Amino acid sequence: MEKNSLHDEEELLLSSALPHRTNKDVVGPLVSEYESFIEALQKQIEFHKVEHEHLKKDLSELIAENGHLSDKLKKMMGRKLSEEAVIYTTQKKESDMVANLQHQLSLVSQEKDAAIELWHLALREGESGDKYITSHDSIHADMSNRKMEDLRKDYTEAITLLESKLNSTKNMLAREKAERENVEKKYQRIAQENETLITSLKCRQEELEASLEGQCAVAKKLQEVEKKVAELEMQVAASKENEHDLESALSQCHEHIERLIQKNVDAQEKVSESLHLVECAMAEKEVSVISESKIRDENARLQQMMTSVVDEAGVRVKEEMDNMKQQYNSKLKTLLLDMKKLEIESNEKEKKLRKVIEERSILEGQLVQVQKQMPDAERRLSMVHEELTDVRRSNLQLAMEKESLQAQIERVHESHTADLRRLGQEYQAMEQRMLTLQAQLETVTSDRDVQINNLIHQIRLLEREKDKNSLISTIELKEWQQKQVHQQEYEDLLSQLQKVQKQSDATASELEHHLIKQHSLKTKYQKAMKTLTEKLEKRIRELHQESNALKKENKYLQTKLNNIQEKLATQTQNK
Repeated sequence: MEKNSLHDEEELLLSSALPHRTNKDVVGPLVSEYESFIEALQKQIEFHKVEHEHLKKDLSELIAENGHLSDKLKKMMGRKLSEEAVIYTTQKKESDMVANLQHQLSLVSQEKDAAIELWHLALREGESGDKYITSHDSIHADMSNRKMEDLRKDYTEAITLLESKLNSTKNMLAREKAERENVEKKYQRIAQENETLITSLKCRQEELEASLEGQCAVAKKLQEVEKKVAELEMQVAASKENEHDLESALSQCHEHIERLIQKNVDAQEKVSESLHLVECAMAEKEVSVISESKIRDENARLQQMMTSVVDEAGVRVKEEMDNMKQQYNSKLKTLLLDMKKLEIESNEKEKKLRKVIEERSILEGQLVQVQKQMPDAERRLSMVHEELTDVRRSNLQLAMEKESLQAQIERVHESHTADLRRLGQEYQAMEQRMLTLQAQLETVTSDRDVQINNLIHQIRLLEREKDKNSLISTIELKEWQQKQVHQQEYEDLLSQLQKVQKQSDATASELEHHLIKQHSLKTKYQKAMKTLTEKLEKRIRELHQESNALKKENKYLQTKLNNIQEKLATQTQNK
Protein backbone atom coordinates (compact mmCIF):
# COMPACT_ATOMS: atom_id res chain seq x y z
CA MET A 1 0.00 0.00 0.00
CA GLU A 2 2.68 2.52 1.02
CA LYS A 3 4.95 1.76 -1.98
CA ASN A 4 2.05 2.15 -4.41
CA SER A 5 1.01 5.46 -2.82
CA LEU A 6 4.63 6.75 -3.00
CA HIS A 7 4.84 5.75 -6.66
CA ASP A 8 1.57 7.57 -7.41
CA GLU A 9 2.78 10.67 -5.62
CA GLU A 10 6.07 10.57 -7.58
CA GLU A 11 4.18 10.48 -10.85
CA LEU A 12 1.91 13.32 -9.75
CA LEU A 13 4.80 15.51 -8.63
CA LEU A 14 6.82 14.80 -11.77
CA SER A 15 3.82 15.63 -13.92
CA SER A 16 3.26 18.80 -11.89
CA ALA A 17 6.96 19.76 -12.15
CA LEU A 18 7.16 19.45 -16.01
CA PRO A 19 5.48 22.76 -16.92
CA HIS A 20 7.64 24.68 -14.43
CA ARG A 21 10.91 23.58 -16.05
CA THR A 22 10.20 25.59 -19.20
CA ASN A 23 10.55 28.85 -17.31
CA LYS A 24 14.32 29.48 -16.84
CA ASP A 25 13.89 32.39 -14.45
CA VAL A 26 11.98 30.28 -11.97
CA VAL A 27 14.01 27.08 -12.39
CA GLY A 28 17.43 28.56 -11.43
CA PRO A 29 16.67 29.69 -7.85
CA LEU A 30 14.47 26.65 -7.32
CA VAL A 31 17.33 24.34 -8.30
CA SER A 32 19.72 26.11 -5.93
CA GLU A 33 17.18 25.90 -3.14
CA TYR A 34 16.61 22.20 -3.94
CA GLU A 35 20.34 21.53 -3.86
CA SER A 36 20.82 23.28 -0.50
CA PHE A 37 17.80 21.57 0.91
CA ILE A 38 18.98 18.21 -0.45
CA GLU A 39 22.38 18.70 1.20
CA ALA A 40 20.67 19.42 4.52
CA LEU A 41 18.49 16.35 4.06
CA GLN A 42 21.52 14.22 3.23
CA LYS A 43 23.20 15.39 6.43
CA GLN A 44 20.07 14.52 8.36
CA ILE A 45 19.98 11.11 6.66
CA GLU A 46 23.59 10.45 7.61
CA PHE A 47 22.82 11.48 11.17
CA HIS A 48 19.80 9.17 11.20
CA LYS A 49 21.95 6.38 9.75
CA VAL A 50 24.40 6.80 12.61
CA GLU A 51 21.52 6.73 15.07
CA HIS A 52 20.16 3.59 13.36
CA GLU A 53 23.57 1.96 13.69
CA HIS A 54 23.60 2.76 17.40
CA LEU A 55 20.07 1.43 17.71
CA LYS A 56 21.09 -1.69 15.82
CA LYS A 57 24.00 -2.25 18.21
CA ASP A 58 21.73 -1.71 21.21
CA LEU A 59 19.16 -4.11 19.80
CA SER A 60 21.81 -6.74 19.07
CA GLU A 61 23.10 -6.38 22.64
CA LEU A 62 19.55 -6.70 23.96
CA ILE A 63 18.99 -9.78 21.79
CA ALA A 64 22.24 -11.33 22.99
CA GLU A 65 21.38 -10.53 26.59
CA ASN A 66 17.89 -11.95 26.09
CA GLY A 67 19.33 -15.14 24.60
CA HIS A 68 21.84 -15.40 27.43
CA LEU A 69 19.08 -14.88 30.01
CA SER A 70 16.81 -17.42 28.30
CA ASP A 71 19.64 -20.00 28.19
CA LYS A 72 20.47 -19.27 31.81
CA LEU A 73 16.80 -19.57 32.74
CA LYS A 74 16.47 -22.86 30.85
CA LYS A 75 19.58 -24.28 32.55
CA MET A 76 18.43 -23.09 35.95
CA MET A 77 14.91 -24.44 35.52
CA GLY A 78 16.26 -27.75 34.18
CA ARG A 79 18.55 -28.05 37.20
CA LYS A 80 15.77 -27.16 39.61
CA LEU A 81 13.32 -29.53 37.95
CA SER A 82 15.86 -32.38 38.04
CA GLU A 83 16.52 -31.70 41.73
CA GLU A 84 12.86 -31.41 42.66
CA ALA A 85 11.36 -34.29 40.66
CA VAL A 86 10.01 -35.86 43.86
CA ILE A 87 7.79 -32.94 44.87
CA TYR A 88 4.97 -33.31 42.36
CA THR A 89 2.54 -30.61 43.50
CA THR A 90 5.12 -27.83 43.90
CA GLN A 91 6.78 -28.94 40.63
CA LYS A 92 3.49 -28.50 38.81
CA LYS A 93 3.00 -24.96 40.12
CA GLU A 94 6.58 -23.95 39.41
CA SER A 95 6.52 -25.49 35.92
CA ASP A 96 3.40 -23.43 35.17
CA MET A 97 5.15 -20.29 36.43
CA VAL A 98 8.28 -21.06 34.40
CA ALA A 99 6.19 -21.80 31.30
CA ASN A 100 4.43 -18.47 31.75
CA LEU A 101 7.76 -16.65 32.11
CA GLN A 102 9.22 -18.46 29.11
CA HIS A 103 6.14 -17.57 27.11
CA GLN A 104 6.51 -13.91 28.13
CA LEU A 105 10.20 -14.00 27.19
CA SER A 106 9.33 -15.52 23.82
CA LEU A 107 6.77 -12.73 23.30
CA VAL A 108 9.40 -10.12 24.17
CA SER A 109 11.88 -11.73 21.76
CA GLN A 110 9.19 -11.76 19.03
CA GLU A 111 8.51 -8.09 19.66
CA LYS A 112 12.26 -7.41 19.44
CA ASP A 113 12.40 -9.27 16.13
CA ALA A 114 9.47 -7.20 14.92
CA ALA A 115 11.29 -4.02 16.00
CA ILE A 116 14.42 -5.15 14.12
CA GLU A 117 12.32 -5.80 11.01
CA LEU A 118 10.79 -2.35 11.37
CA TRP A 119 14.29 -0.92 11.67
CA HIS A 120 15.37 -2.70 8.46
CA LEU A 121 12.24 -1.38 6.76
CA ALA A 122 13.16 2.10 7.98
CA LEU A 123 16.66 1.71 6.53
CA ARG A 124 15.21 0.62 3.20
CA GLU A 125 12.76 3.50 3.26
CA GLY A 126 15.67 5.85 4.08
CA GLU A 127 17.60 4.62 1.07
CA SER A 128 14.55 4.99 -1.13
CA GLY A 129 14.12 8.45 0.41
CA ASP A 130 17.64 9.43 -0.76
CA LYS A 131 16.69 8.59 -4.32
CA TYR A 132 13.31 10.18 -3.88
CA ILE A 133 14.76 13.50 -2.57
CA THR A 134 16.86 14.02 -5.72
CA SER A 135 13.73 14.18 -7.91
CA HIS A 136 11.08 15.81 -5.72
CA ASP A 137 10.30 19.26 -4.48
CA SER A 138 10.45 20.76 -0.99
CA ILE A 139 6.84 19.82 -0.08
CA HIS A 140 7.47 16.11 -0.48
CA ALA A 141 10.85 16.50 1.29
CA ASP A 142 9.06 17.99 4.30
CA MET A 143 6.61 15.09 4.29
CA SER A 144 9.43 12.53 4.13
CA ASN A 145 11.29 14.36 6.90
CA ARG A 146 8.20 14.27 9.10
CA LYS A 147 7.73 10.61 8.32
CA MET A 148 11.32 9.87 9.24
CA GLU A 149 10.96 11.76 12.51
CA ASP A 150 7.71 9.92 13.25
CA LEU A 151 9.37 6.60 12.47
CA ARG A 152 12.32 7.47 14.68
CA LYS A 153 9.98 8.43 17.53
CA ASP A 154 7.98 5.26 17.07
CA TYR A 155 11.12 3.14 17.05
CA THR A 156 12.47 4.83 20.17
CA GLU A 157 9.10 4.34 21.90
CA ALA A 158 9.03 0.69 20.83
CA ILE A 159 12.58 0.18 22.10
CA THR A 160 11.77 1.83 25.45
CA LEU A 161 8.65 -0.32 25.74
CA LEU A 162 10.68 -3.44 24.98
CA GLU A 163 13.31 -2.45 27.53
CA SER A 164 10.64 -1.80 30.16
CA LYS A 165 9.03 -5.14 29.38
CA LEU A 166 12.40 -6.87 29.61
CA ASN A 167 13.08 -5.21 32.98
CA SER A 168 9.61 -6.19 34.19
CA THR A 169 10.19 -9.79 33.11
CA LYS A 170 13.54 -9.78 34.94
CA ASN A 171 11.84 -8.45 38.06
CA MET A 172 9.09 -11.03 37.72
CA LEU A 173 11.71 -13.76 37.36
CA ALA A 174 13.48 -12.56 40.53
CA ARG A 175 10.16 -12.47 42.39
CA GLU A 176 9.27 -15.95 41.18
CA LYS A 177 12.69 -17.23 42.32
CA ALA A 178 12.16 -15.67 45.77
CA GLU A 179 8.66 -17.14 45.99
CA ARG A 180 10.00 -20.50 44.94
CA GLU A 181 12.67 -20.40 47.66
CA ASN A 182 10.00 -19.46 50.19
CA VAL A 183 7.85 -22.39 49.04
CA GLU A 184 10.84 -24.76 49.36
CA LYS A 185 11.57 -23.50 52.89
CA LYS A 186 7.90 -23.86 53.81
CA TYR A 187 7.82 -27.39 52.41
CA GLN A 188 10.92 -28.35 54.42
CA ARG A 189 9.42 -26.86 57.56
CA ILE A 190 6.14 -28.74 57.04
CA ALA A 191 8.05 -31.98 56.42
CA GLN A 192 9.99 -31.49 59.66
CA GLU A 193 6.77 -30.78 61.55
CA ASN A 194 5.21 -33.92 60.08
CA GLU A 195 8.22 -35.98 61.14
CA THR A 196 8.08 -34.57 64.68
CA LEU A 197 4.33 -35.27 64.87
CA ILE A 198 4.85 -38.83 63.64
CA THR A 199 7.61 -39.43 66.20
CA SER A 200 5.49 -37.93 69.00
CA LEU A 201 2.53 -40.11 67.97
CA LYS A 202 4.76 -43.19 67.96
CA CYS A 203 6.16 -42.30 71.39
CA ARG A 204 2.65 -41.72 72.71
CA GLN A 205 1.50 -45.05 71.30
CA GLU A 206 4.45 -46.81 72.92
CA GLU A 207 3.69 -45.09 76.23
CA LEU A 208 0.06 -46.14 76.01
CA GLU A 209 1.08 -49.71 75.25
CA ALA A 210 3.50 -49.66 78.20
CA SER A 211 0.81 -48.23 80.48
CA LEU A 212 -1.66 -50.89 79.31
CA GLU A 213 0.94 -53.59 79.95
CA GLY A 214 1.53 -52.13 83.43
CA GLN A 215 -2.20 -52.09 84.08
CA CYS A 216 -2.46 -55.70 82.91
CA ALA A 217 0.39 -56.64 85.25
CA VAL A 218 -1.33 -54.82 88.13
CA ALA A 219 -4.58 -56.62 87.33
CA LYS A 220 -2.76 -59.97 87.32
CA LYS A 221 -1.14 -59.12 90.66
CA LEU A 222 -4.53 -58.17 92.08
CA GLN A 223 -5.99 -61.46 90.87
CA GLU A 224 -3.12 -63.36 92.52
CA VAL A 225 -3.61 -61.39 95.74
CA GLU A 226 -7.34 -62.13 95.63
CA LYS A 227 -6.59 -65.84 95.19
CA LYS A 228 -4.18 -65.76 98.14
CA VAL A 229 -6.76 -63.90 100.26
CA ALA A 230 -9.38 -66.51 99.37
CA GLU A 231 -7.01 -69.32 100.30
CA LEU A 232 -6.14 -67.62 103.59
CA GLU A 233 -9.83 -67.08 104.33
CA MET A 234 -10.43 -70.77 103.72
CA GLN A 235 -7.55 -71.61 106.06
CA VAL A 236 -8.96 -69.25 108.72
CA ALA A 237 -12.37 -70.88 108.39
CA ALA A 238 -10.82 -74.35 108.73
CA SER A 239 -8.83 -73.24 111.80
CA LYS A 240 -12.00 -71.80 113.32
CA GLU A 241 -13.81 -75.09 112.73
CA ASN A 242 -10.93 -76.99 114.35
CA GLU A 243 -11.03 -74.61 117.29
CA HIS A 244 -14.77 -75.14 117.65
CA ASP A 245 -14.29 -78.91 117.57
CA LEU A 246 -11.55 -78.67 120.18
CA GLU A 247 -13.72 -76.48 122.38
CA SER A 248 -16.58 -78.98 122.13
CA ALA A 249 -14.18 -81.82 122.94
CA LEU A 250 -12.86 -79.83 125.91
CA SER A 251 -16.39 -79.30 127.19
CA GLN A 252 -17.09 -82.98 126.86
CA CYS A 253 -13.91 -83.73 128.78
CA HIS A 254 -14.94 -81.36 131.56
CA GLU A 255 -18.33 -83.04 131.79
CA HIS A 256 -16.67 -86.41 131.85
CA ILE A 257 -14.32 -85.24 134.66
CA GLU A 258 -17.26 -83.94 136.65
CA ARG A 259 -19.03 -87.22 136.24
CA LEU A 260 -15.89 -89.07 137.34
CA ILE A 261 -15.52 -86.78 140.40
CA GLN A 262 -19.15 -87.29 141.32
CA LYS A 263 -18.84 -91.02 140.94
CA ASN A 264 -15.29 -91.11 142.53
CA VAL A 265 -15.28 -94.91 142.39
CA ASP A 266 -12.00 -96.56 141.56
CA ALA A 267 -11.25 -94.21 138.64
CA GLN A 268 -7.67 -93.03 139.16
CA GLU A 269 -6.48 -94.71 135.96
CA LYS A 270 -9.40 -93.17 134.07
CA VAL A 271 -8.61 -89.83 135.71
CA SER A 272 -4.99 -90.04 134.56
CA GLU A 273 -6.13 -90.89 131.06
CA SER A 274 -8.54 -87.98 131.08
CA LEU A 275 -5.78 -85.68 132.29
CA HIS A 276 -3.59 -86.87 129.43
CA LEU A 277 -6.39 -86.16 126.99
CA VAL A 278 -6.81 -82.70 128.48
CA GLU A 279 -3.10 -81.98 128.09
CA CYS A 280 -3.19 -83.09 124.42
CA ALA A 281 -6.20 -80.89 123.83
CA MET A 282 -4.45 -77.92 125.42
CA ALA A 283 -1.38 -78.50 123.24
CA GLU A 284 -3.55 -78.65 120.12
CA LYS A 285 -5.28 -75.46 121.22
CA GLU A 286 -1.94 -73.67 121.58
CA VAL A 287 -0.93 -74.86 118.09
CA SER A 288 -4.22 -73.53 116.65
CA VAL A 289 -3.68 -70.16 118.39
CA ILE A 290 -0.16 -69.90 116.90
CA SER A 291 -1.48 -70.72 113.38
CA GLU A 292 -4.23 -68.12 113.79
CA SER A 293 -1.65 -65.44 114.69
CA LYS A 294 0.40 -66.39 111.60
CA ILE A 295 -2.72 -66.09 109.42
CA ARG A 296 -3.42 -62.64 110.86
CA ASP A 297 0.16 -61.52 110.09
CA GLU A 298 -0.18 -62.82 106.53
CA ASN A 299 -3.49 -60.93 106.20
CA ALA A 300 -1.82 -57.70 107.32
CA ARG A 301 1.05 -58.20 104.88
CA LEU A 302 -1.35 -58.85 101.99
CA GLN A 303 -3.38 -55.76 102.87
CA GLN A 304 -0.20 -53.66 102.81
CA MET A 305 0.67 -55.11 99.37
CA MET A 306 -2.83 -54.27 98.10
CA THR A 307 -2.61 -50.70 99.34
CA SER A 308 0.84 -50.22 97.77
CA VAL A 309 -0.40 -51.65 94.43
CA VAL A 310 -3.44 -49.35 94.48
CA ASP A 311 -1.22 -46.34 95.27
CA GLU A 312 1.11 -47.15 92.39
CA ALA A 313 -1.82 -47.53 89.98
CA GLY A 314 -3.27 -44.17 91.10
CA VAL A 315 0.07 -42.39 90.67
CA ARG A 316 0.56 -43.87 87.18
CA VAL A 317 -2.95 -42.91 86.09
CA LYS A 318 -2.42 -39.36 87.38
CA GLU A 319 0.91 -39.01 85.57
CA GLU A 320 -0.59 -40.33 82.33
CA MET A 321 -3.49 -37.87 82.62
CA ASP A 322 -1.07 -34.95 83.10
CA ASN A 323 1.05 -36.03 80.12
CA MET A 324 -2.03 -36.43 77.90
CA LYS A 325 -3.31 -33.03 78.95
CA GLN A 326 0.02 -31.33 78.14
CA GLN A 327 0.28 -33.06 74.75
CA TYR A 328 -3.27 -32.09 73.77
CA ASN A 329 -2.67 -28.48 74.79
CA SER A 330 0.55 -28.35 72.72
CA LYS A 331 -1.20 -29.89 69.70
CA LEU A 332 -4.06 -27.40 69.96
CA LYS A 333 -1.55 -24.52 70.12
CA THR A 334 0.22 -25.80 67.00
CA LEU A 335 -3.11 -26.10 65.18
CA LEU A 336 -4.04 -22.52 66.08
CA LEU A 337 -0.64 -21.28 64.89
CA ASP A 338 -1.07 -23.16 61.58
CA MET A 339 -4.51 -21.57 61.13
CA LYS A 340 -3.04 -18.09 61.73
CA LYS A 341 -0.25 -18.78 59.26
CA LEU A 342 -2.77 -19.88 56.62
CA GLU A 343 -4.75 -16.68 57.16
CA ILE A 344 -1.57 -14.60 56.75
CA GLU A 345 -0.70 -16.46 53.53
CA SER A 346 -4.19 -15.92 52.10
CA ASN A 347 -3.93 -12.18 52.92
CA GLU A 348 -0.54 -12.00 51.18
CA LYS A 349 -1.98 -13.70 48.09
CA GLU A 350 -4.86 -11.21 48.03
CA LYS A 351 -2.34 -8.34 48.28
CA LYS A 352 -0.39 -9.80 45.35
CA LEU A 353 -3.57 -10.02 43.26
CA ARG A 354 -4.39 -6.41 44.11
CA LYS A 355 -0.90 -5.35 43.05
CA VAL A 356 -1.33 -7.21 39.76
CA ILE A 357 -4.68 -5.47 39.19
CA GLU A 358 -3.13 -2.05 39.98
CA GLU A 359 -0.24 -2.70 37.59
CA ARG A 360 -2.72 -3.72 34.93
CA SER A 361 -4.71 -0.50 35.43
CA ILE A 362 -1.46 1.51 35.19
CA LEU A 363 -0.59 -0.25 31.92
CA GLU A 364 -4.07 0.46 30.60
CA GLY A 365 -3.61 4.15 31.50
CA GLN A 366 -0.29 4.16 29.67
CA LEU A 367 -1.96 2.59 26.63
CA VAL A 368 -4.65 5.30 26.72
CA GLN A 369 -1.97 8.01 26.90
CA VAL A 370 -0.11 6.46 23.98
CA GLN A 371 -3.32 6.38 21.95
CA LYS A 372 -4.06 10.03 22.79
CA GLN A 373 -0.64 11.09 21.46
CA MET A 374 -1.61 10.66 17.80
CA PRO A 375 -3.25 13.94 16.70
CA ASP A 376 -1.97 14.17 13.14
CA ALA A 377 -4.14 12.64 10.42
CA GLU A 378 -1.20 12.04 8.07
CA ARG A 379 0.63 10.11 10.77
CA ARG A 380 -2.48 8.04 11.35
CA LEU A 381 -2.59 7.37 7.59
CA SER A 382 0.97 6.03 7.60
CA MET A 383 0.70 4.16 10.93
CA VAL A 384 -2.86 2.83 10.80
CA HIS A 385 -1.80 -0.65 9.68
CA GLU A 386 0.86 -0.82 12.39
CA GLU A 387 -1.67 0.37 14.96
CA LEU A 388 -4.07 -2.34 13.86
CA THR A 389 -1.33 -4.96 14.22
CA ASP A 390 -0.41 -3.52 17.63
CA VAL A 391 -4.04 -3.66 18.71
CA ARG A 392 -4.27 -7.27 17.57
CA ARG A 393 -1.09 -8.10 19.43
CA SER A 394 -2.37 -6.34 22.53
CA ASN A 395 -5.63 -8.26 22.21
CA LEU A 396 -3.71 -11.53 21.96
CA GLN A 397 -1.48 -10.52 24.85
CA LEU A 398 -4.48 -9.54 26.95
CA ALA A 399 -6.12 -12.86 26.15
CA MET A 400 -2.92 -14.67 27.11
CA GLU A 401 -2.61 -12.58 30.28
CA LYS A 402 -6.23 -13.36 31.05
CA GLU A 403 -5.54 -17.07 30.58
CA SER A 404 -2.43 -16.85 32.77
CA LEU A 405 -4.38 -14.94 35.44
CA GLN A 406 -7.16 -17.51 35.28
CA ALA A 407 -4.56 -20.27 35.62
CA GLN A 408 -3.01 -18.48 38.61
CA ILE A 409 -6.46 -18.01 40.14
CA GLU A 410 -7.23 -21.69 39.62
CA ARG A 411 -3.89 -22.66 41.15
CA VAL A 412 -4.50 -20.41 44.16
CA HIS A 413 -8.04 -21.79 44.46
CA GLU A 414 -6.75 -25.37 44.26
CA SER A 415 -4.09 -24.70 46.89
CA HIS A 416 -6.71 -23.01 49.11
CA THR A 417 -9.11 -25.97 48.76
CA ALA A 418 -6.24 -28.40 49.39
CA ASP A 419 -5.33 -26.50 52.57
CA LEU A 420 -8.98 -26.57 53.67
CA ARG A 421 -9.17 -30.30 52.98
CA ARG A 422 -5.95 -30.90 54.88
CA LEU A 423 -7.24 -28.90 57.84
CA GLY A 424 -10.53 -30.82 57.76
CA GLN A 425 -8.68 -34.12 57.70
CA GLU A 426 -6.45 -33.04 60.58
CA TYR A 427 -9.50 -31.88 62.50
CA GLN A 428 -11.26 -35.22 61.91
CA ALA A 429 -8.11 -37.12 62.91
CA MET A 430 -7.85 -35.07 66.11
CA GLU A 431 -11.51 -35.71 66.88
CA GLN A 432 -11.05 -39.44 66.33
CA ARG A 433 -7.91 -39.40 68.46
CA MET A 434 -9.75 -37.53 71.22
CA LEU A 435 -12.63 -40.00 71.07
CA THR A 436 -10.27 -42.98 71.29
CA LEU A 437 -8.39 -41.42 74.19
CA GLN A 438 -11.66 -40.61 75.94
CA ALA A 439 -12.77 -44.21 75.44
CA GLN A 440 -9.45 -45.42 76.83
CA LEU A 441 -9.81 -43.09 79.80
CA GLU A 442 -13.34 -44.31 80.39
CA THR A 443 -12.21 -47.94 80.26
CA VAL A 444 -9.29 -47.20 82.61
CA THR A 445 -11.55 -45.33 85.03
CA SER A 446 -14.21 -48.06 84.86
CA ASP A 447 -11.58 -50.74 85.53
CA ARG A 448 -10.18 -48.69 88.34
CA ASP A 449 -13.65 -48.17 89.78
CA VAL A 450 -14.29 -51.90 89.64
CA GLN A 451 -10.96 -52.60 91.32
CA ILE A 452 -11.60 -49.97 93.98
CA ASN A 453 -15.08 -51.35 94.61
CA ASN A 454 -13.66 -54.86 94.95
CA LEU A 455 -10.99 -53.63 97.33
CA ILE A 456 -13.57 -51.68 99.34
CA HIS A 457 -15.76 -54.77 99.52
CA GLN A 458 -12.83 -56.89 100.67
CA ILE A 459 -11.84 -54.25 103.23
CA ARG A 460 -15.37 -54.16 104.56
CA LEU A 461 -15.40 -57.95 104.90
CA LEU A 462 -12.08 -57.85 106.72
CA GLU A 463 -13.34 -55.06 108.94
CA ARG A 464 -16.43 -57.06 109.82
CA GLU A 465 -14.30 -60.08 110.68
CA LYS A 466 -12.00 -57.93 112.76
CA ASP A 467 -14.96 -56.29 114.50
CA LYS A 468 -16.09 -59.73 115.58
CA ASN A 469 -12.68 -60.53 117.08
CA SER A 470 -11.50 -57.21 118.53
CA LEU A 471 -11.88 -53.43 118.51
CA ILE A 472 -10.46 -51.09 115.82
CA SER A 473 -6.67 -51.04 116.08
CA THR A 474 -4.15 -48.52 114.79
CA ILE A 475 -3.60 -50.52 111.59
CA GLU A 476 -7.29 -50.39 110.78
CA LEU A 477 -7.28 -46.63 111.33
CA LYS A 478 -4.44 -46.31 108.80
CA GLU A 479 -6.33 -48.46 106.32
CA TRP A 480 -9.43 -46.32 106.77
CA GLN A 481 -7.35 -43.18 106.17
CA GLN A 482 -5.84 -44.73 103.01
CA LYS A 483 -9.33 -45.59 101.82
CA GLN A 484 -10.36 -41.95 102.31
CA VAL A 485 -7.26 -40.81 100.37
CA HIS A 486 -8.13 -43.18 97.50
CA GLN A 487 -11.68 -41.85 97.47
CA GLN A 488 -10.36 -38.27 97.28
CA GLU A 489 -8.00 -39.20 94.43
CA TYR A 490 -10.89 -40.83 92.59
CA GLU A 491 -12.92 -37.62 92.91
CA ASP A 492 -9.93 -35.55 91.71
CA LEU A 493 -9.55 -37.80 88.66
CA LEU A 494 -13.23 -37.39 87.84
CA SER A 495 -12.91 -33.58 88.08
CA GLN A 496 -9.82 -33.65 85.81
CA LEU A 497 -11.71 -35.77 83.27
CA GLN A 498 -14.54 -33.23 83.27
CA LYS A 499 -12.02 -30.40 82.73
CA VAL A 500 -10.43 -32.27 79.80
CA GLN A 501 -13.89 -32.83 78.29
CA LYS A 502 -14.67 -29.10 78.60
CA GLN A 503 -11.35 -28.15 77.00
CA SER A 504 -11.93 -30.56 74.11
CA ASP A 505 -15.41 -29.08 73.55
CA ALA A 506 -13.93 -25.56 73.57
CA THR A 507 -11.22 -26.49 71.05
CA ALA A 508 -13.80 -28.17 68.81
CA SER A 509 -15.93 -25.01 68.84
CA GLU A 510 -12.87 -22.87 68.04
CA LEU A 511 -11.96 -25.13 65.11
CA GLU A 512 -15.51 -24.91 63.79
CA HIS A 513 -15.32 -21.10 64.06
CA HIS A 514 -12.04 -21.07 62.09
CA LEU A 515 -13.54 -23.33 59.42
CA ILE A 516 -16.54 -21.00 59.05
CA LYS A 517 -14.14 -18.04 58.76
CA GLN A 518 -12.13 -19.83 56.06
CA HIS A 519 -15.34 -20.58 54.15
CA SER A 520 -16.33 -16.89 54.25
CA LEU A 521 -12.86 -15.90 53.00
CA LYS A 522 -13.22 -18.42 50.20
CA THR A 523 -16.56 -16.89 49.10
CA LYS A 524 -15.05 -13.37 49.19
CA TYR A 525 -12.09 -14.58 47.14
CA GLN A 526 -14.41 -16.17 44.55
CA LYS A 527 -16.44 -12.94 44.30
CA ALA A 528 -13.25 -10.90 43.80
CA MET A 529 -12.09 -13.27 41.06
CA LYS A 530 -15.48 -13.03 39.38
CA THR A 531 -15.36 -9.22 39.37
CA LEU A 532 -11.79 -9.33 38.02
CA THR A 533 -12.79 -11.61 35.13
CA GLU A 534 -15.76 -9.35 34.37
CA LYS A 535 -13.44 -6.32 34.25
CA LEU A 536 -11.04 -8.15 31.94
CA GLU A 537 -13.87 -9.17 29.61
CA LYS A 538 -15.13 -5.58 29.61
CA ARG A 539 -11.64 -4.32 28.74
CA ILE A 540 -11.38 -6.85 25.89
CA ARG A 541 -14.73 -5.67 24.51
CA GLU A 542 -13.54 -2.05 24.70
CA LEU A 543 -10.36 -2.97 22.80
CA HIS A 544 -12.44 -4.70 20.12
CA GLN A 545 -14.57 -1.56 19.83
CA GLU A 546 -11.43 0.59 19.54
CA SER A 547 -10.03 -1.71 16.82
CA ASN A 548 -13.32 -1.45 14.91
CA ALA A 549 -13.24 2.33 15.27
CA LEU A 550 -9.66 2.40 13.96
CA LYS A 551 -10.70 0.27 10.99
CA LYS A 552 -13.52 2.70 10.22
CA GLU A 553 -11.14 5.63 10.58
CA ASN A 554 -8.69 3.89 8.25
CA LYS A 555 -11.39 3.49 5.62
CA TYR A 556 -12.39 7.14 6.02
CA LEU A 557 -8.79 8.34 5.68
CA GLN A 558 -8.26 6.08 2.67
CA THR A 559 -11.27 7.62 0.92
CA LYS A 560 -10.00 11.09 1.86
CA LEU A 561 -6.58 10.25 0.39
CA ASN A 562 -8.21 9.06 -2.81
CA ASN A 563 -10.17 12.32 -3.02
CA ILE A 564 -6.99 14.37 -2.49
CA GLN A 565 -5.20 12.41 -5.21
CA GLU A 566 -8.11 12.95 -7.59
CA LYS A 567 -8.07 16.70 -6.83
CA LEU A 568 -4.31 16.87 -7.47
CA ALA A 569 -4.78 15.01 -10.74
CA THR A 570 -7.49 17.44 -11.85
CA GLN A 571 -5.35 20.46 -10.87
CA THR A 572 -2.37 19.16 -12.86
CA GLN A 573 -4.59 18.54 -15.86
CA ASN A 574 -6.02 22.08 -15.62
CA LYS A 575 -2.48 23.57 -15.42
